[in-house]
This record gives sequence, C-alpha cells and structure tokens, in this order.
Amino acid sequence: MRIIGLSLVVAAVACATPSFYVCPDPGPAQQCFLDFGQTVNFYIGTAQLLGPGGVLISTTTALTVDLPPGPDLASQIAADPTVPAYVAQNVTSLIGNTDLATLAAGYVNPDTSYPGLGALFTALALTVNPVTDPSASADLFSRLTSSQPMPFFFVSDTGNYLLPTNAQYFLPGSSTGPIQALGPYDLNGIHYYFEGLADVNFYERDLVLSTSPEPGSASLCFLAIVFASMCCGAKSSTKKKGITS
Repeated sequence: MRIIGLSLVVAAVACATPSFYVCPDPGPAQQCFLDFGQTVNFYIGTAQLLGPGGVLISTTTALTVDLPPGPDLASQIAADPTVPAYVAQNVTSLIGNTDLATLAAGYVNPDTSYPGLGALFTALALTVNPVTDPSASADLFSRLTSSQPMPFFFVSDTGNYLLPTNAQYFLPGSSTGPIQALGPYDLNGIHYYFEGLADVNFYERDLVLSTSPEPGSASLCFLAIVFASMCCGAKSSTKKKGITS
C-alpha cells in the first residue's frame, strides 16, 4: 500500500508540474534560439482648433501605441530619421514593456507557436507579462478632442491612414548591425536565446475643429455628442500610455 501511495503522489506531482517548451534539437552546443515576429502600431494625430474667420486658436498633437515598446525598440525608433519626428521625440515616454515582453506579446496566452512558452519563462525565472492597449486608436481620438480649451464643432476628420514610413527593427540589436539575441538563459543544460523582428506601423489622424459651426452642417449634433463624451470620460478616465501636447 505504501508503494501504491507513493506512486500516486509522484503521479500527482508530475501532473501539477507545468509542461514548459523544450527545444526539439539543441544541437551539440545545446543552444536553442526562439525567433519572434511582432507588429507594433503607433497612432499619431493633430487637432487644429479654429476661431471665427478661420483664425487658428491652438494645435493639439497626441501619440498612442497598441503595444508599448521596450527600451531597445524605443531607442532604435528614436534614432531612426525616417520615422515621424513627433514619434521619434516622444517614443521613449511610451516605454511600457521589456523588449522580451514586446517580442513575446503575440506568443503567450495562448502560446500556440511555442507550446509551453509561458511555462518556460517561469522556469527560467523571467517575468514576461506583455502590456497592450487594444483601444490605442480610440484613445488617440479622445486625447485630441477632450483636451480642447473651449466648445467646438467638427469641420473635418481624415480618419486613421497608414503612413508610408513603416519600419522593421531587430531585437535585440540594430537593423544595420549584428543581431545579438537575449540570453543565454540556462535550463536543464540547454542554453535558451530569444530574438525577433518588430514591424512598426505609423497611423495618422488629423482633425479640424471650429468654435463656429459650418453653414448648413449638422455640427450642433456633433457638439452635443462631444461634450457628453467629455463629461462621461472625465468621470471614468483611466491612465493609459499616450502623449498629448
């Protein structure tokens, strides 16, 4: 009976132990490289507020991101002369993940590409809990409109449009230099390394607002909606990654 009981205990422990990802072919060097591909979308926009006669009162610029970058990715974007200037100037303020969390965001919960990846991170004592903002596009619109200093009417709205300055960045490392994977992280004699490629897209949205309604427009309805949204938003606002100026 003691032997049977011990077998049951061992079986129970085995079932409770997480099944982490094991490299199928580490080779003679016992190295395992896991490659990731990730997409990061930045949303940048401006809102021009016009007064009577079309006189410009103020310009508001805002920036949000659906997957906050890690320090390495942010620094590469900041140093890239091809990205929108406002993004390059403010991207470091949007850092909200480690670079590994940014890369792995689409691979954990569920971890279908690398079954057991989440458990592997735990076994390696790595904290990888990606932070995302699925409502980044809506957040941009809110930042552009809720910060206006006075009542306004909508004149025009371009909606989100993709800029041609999308870019790719190797993580870790540089797009023009050698790739240096994150690692090694050792487990059961295997050396794990993590690396990947981040596809970064930039979407822009531009609004023109006016303190005076356009003749023959339905702007009065928009005004009521805007202020109703602003009032509700002020009561239920939460902190999210974004920049407004």
